[in-house]
This record gives sequence, C-alpha cells and structure tokens, in this order.
Amino acid sequence: NISSNERLKVNLSVPQLALLFKMINDLKPMVFNVKSEAELHRFISANFQTKQSSPEKGISEQKLRILFNQPDSKAIEFWEKHLRTMQAEIKKLK
Repeated sequence: NISSNERLKVNLSVPQLALLFKMINDLKPMVFNVKSEAELHRFISANFQTKQSSPEKGISEQKLRILFNQPDSKAIEFWEKHLRTMQAEIKKLK
C-alpha cells in the first residue's frame, strides 16, 4: 500500500490519464508487460494522483476500467491536440 506522498502527482484529469495509458497499452508490439488490464488499472490507481483524485483513496480502479472501455470525449480532444505537438517535436529531433 503506497501512501499519498509516494504517488506521482500529475496535472491531468483521471480521464486524460486513463486514455494515455490505454493508448500506450494498445500499441503493438506491447509496451507494458502486464498480465491484464486490471493489473495496469491497479498500478495506475496505486501510483498516480491526479488534480481531482483523493490523496487518501487515489484513483478508483473501477473508474479506470470504465474509462479504458469508454474514453471521455474531452480527453480524446486533449490528447489529439497534444499528440500533434509531440509529433512536431519528434520531427524537429530528426
């Protein structure tokens, strides 16, 4: 059990964080070496704190499961914008 002081605090909403991990998890070949999505949900819940998540309770694994299956439209728009920015930065690095 990880205390709230050991969680990585991110300036993302739970839906944004869930979608980021979902996109990485869906990549082929696999990036994460996990047995199941549930294992990934437990990891995120135990190790991350978002702007709105409770420091004591962390992020709900149930909410992560729902958001993996039904991504939030605002989170999709958020990552669509920021992935374009990242792609432009990658091109500069070539």
